[in-house]
Amino acid sequence: MQRSPKTLAAAFFRYLRPQGESALNEAMKELELLSKVISSLKIVGVFKNPLMQPEEKEKVLEKISSALQIHENAKKILLQILKMNELVNFSRIINACKNLRMNEFGTGEGLMLSGCELTESQQKAAEEIIKKMGRFKEVLIRKKVNPAIIGGLILKADDKLLDLSIQRQLRNMIKIVS
Repeated sequence: MQRSPKTLAAAFFRYLRPQGESALNEAMKELELLSKVISSLKIVGVFKNPLMQPEEKEKVLEKISSALQIHENAKKILLQILKMNELVNFSRIINACKNLRMNEFGTGEGLMLSGCELTESQQKAAEEIIKKMGRFKEVLIRKKVNPAIIGGLILKADDKLLDLSIQRQLRNMIKIVS
């Protein structure tokens, strides 16, 4: 029986919620990592193979989980998804879980892209801007350094983007001069 990713996400969220926000956030980070690894290894097709026994599939996932040092909560959810034959929808299930977490706890995700490493005070200021942009109580920020933006920052929260980079300013000047 095929279940929607949102239905499965709600069930996993109900399983994790009583363990507290930090356990939920830890499990979500690990599940997101697993989702990226599984899709990057392109092994989902292997799990569709009817000749591969369920025990063999579990062993493969167990090895991946151990190599990534995944904790028990995330392993249980991953194995349940495998048993339900829903591994092909893993990334959609995880995205639905992320949305539930954000709605429940007012937690969001943001991106901080800079031309060089930022100081602690610069990171805190950027984090506050991202919180306001997304109207989040708490924010999980991915930080990236990209020398191509030369300097400044590019901040993203949900579908909002704030480009304060020197690269953008130079592009704008070139447009004006041309």
